[in-house]
Amino acid sequence: MSLREGEKIKVKVFRYDPVTDPSPRYETYEVPYYPHIKVLGTLLYIQRNLDSSLAFRWGCRASKCGECALLVNGKPGLACKEDITSREALLEPLSAFPVIRDLVIDRTKLEDRIRKNRLFLVRKKTPIKEPEPIDMELADTFVNLSKCIECYACVSACPMISTEEDVAHGFASPVIMNKLAKFALDPRDNADRISIAYSEGAYSCTTCTRCKEVCPWGIEIPSLSIVYLRQLLVEKGLVPRTAQDALTKTYKYGNPWTGKRKRNEWAKRLKVKRYSRGEKADILFYVGCTASYDTRAQEIARSLVSVLNKAGVDFAILGSEEKCCGSPILRLGEKGLFDMLVDENLKLFEKYGIKRIVTASPHSYNAFLNDYPKKGLEVQHYTQLLSALIEQGRINFSRRMDAVVTYHDPCYLGRYNNIYEPPREILKAIPGLTLIEMPRNREDSFCCGGGGGMMWIDELSEERACTRRAREAASVEADIIATACPFCLINLEDGVKTIGQDNTIQVRDIIELVKDVI
Repeated sequence: MSLREGEKIKVKVFRYDPVTDPSPRYETYEVPYYPHIKVLGTLLYIQRNLDSSLAFRWGCRASKCGECALLVNGKPGLACKEDITSREALLEPLSAFPVIRDLVIDRTKLEDRIRKNRLFLVRKKTPIKEPEPIDMELADTFVNLSKCIECYACVSACPMISTEEDVAHGFASPVIMNKLAKFALDPRDNADRISIAYSEGAYSCTTCTRCKEVCPWGIEIPSLSIVYLRQLLVEKGLVPRTAQDALTKTYKYGNPWTGKRKRNEWAKRLKVKRYSRGEKADILFYVGCTASYDTRAQEIARSLVSVLNKAGVDFAILGSEEKCCGSPILRLGEKGLFDMLVDENLKLFEKYGIKRIVTASPHSYNAFLNDYPKKGLEVQHYTQLLSALIEQGRINFSRRMDAVVTYHDPCYLGRYNNIYEPPREILKAIPGLTLIEMPRNREDSFCCGGGGGMMWIDELSEERACTRRAREAASVEADIIATACPFCLINLEDGVKTIGQDNTIQVRDIIELVKDVI
């Protein structure tokens, strides 16, 4: 039901003065609704008409854009841009920052870090001529990165930042990485931005794109800043040892795990065709590295083979000929190795006449769809195929699953490719299953911590992202955390064990649940 002009809406606001209050509290105010009313307008109404003691920050009239950033229903944004769209709203200060009072945060530690790293134009030489020449190939990226207004919404959204200690000493935050990339792009700047980027945690980003989602300008920090900085770091030889091991193994074996002979062991005693044996099929099931080698993730591959066979789908695998899709390699900054993998994979697909691919991993799905040249390949994540098979009546459920399940959206399936409904449609179709959402879901979903090559890098944050996500699942009293990504499966199992809930909460891939009930 839509809101009517003048109708009262309830606005719940975080209140806390560290000097006088023993602990934070929330106060609820009734405010008249007007079409297109912004959060800032609501706050001003409360301060002027209901409670003059309410403290919040805004600098529009002082030409300081970005000052009014806060959490609106748990999501970072600007008070001057966010609409009030429902009868109830929750307003809180940005997380991971100390509270000065109410919605006003203390940005000192982050801004000290910005100053320490001299994130301003550093010149050692006078210009040869004016105006100075600009590399037009990099101009658009430089302009895009220069749009940052330092609202710090991205800092609050980042899964690698959970506490004040992280802001001061952990991953230096998306905003600092964005600035480092901007000056690294600037031919006028003479500071060593690459060494600074390494020491400040350029290899701690999961590339989840949550920062882009909340950025008022939509700056693509993971793809424009992080990957660019990492490419420069690879050129300079500044790569974490564990990540370097993964890159070396990929160059040597074609995957970041181990020898290619073992890639096919998960399929022993399974009824599955192989292109390498000269067998043909309508669909290539691209298994991916993690589901081929990791003993826990192998259950995803086995379950998918079982379900596709029962549905009568004509598919085959590449077996030991399958190579890494290259997604984590690209995100780790090794562009040359990624290009080599692309070339080898496309030649392999062409060799066997492969036109349609189904993947077990959202990272492989995204790579084939968005990172590879357009070669007429039809690519699906398995949840898309399964959802269609259920709708066509080709998958029938013979058993019930009386369990409460919450679904974790993988970043590379959700935010990267807008695939939110097919996984949920599958879960809703399972008899007896009750689907319940975590507070952060769909485009607001929280990262497991495994993307961007982080499966091969240690996190710097005070509390791992997977642990925080496991706590969210426990808060909704779910029996099972379901996901649709090998990285998420492995990380969330670690998170559940860390919070001591591994005896009460299971972590399962959706395909495992489907296999159990057909």
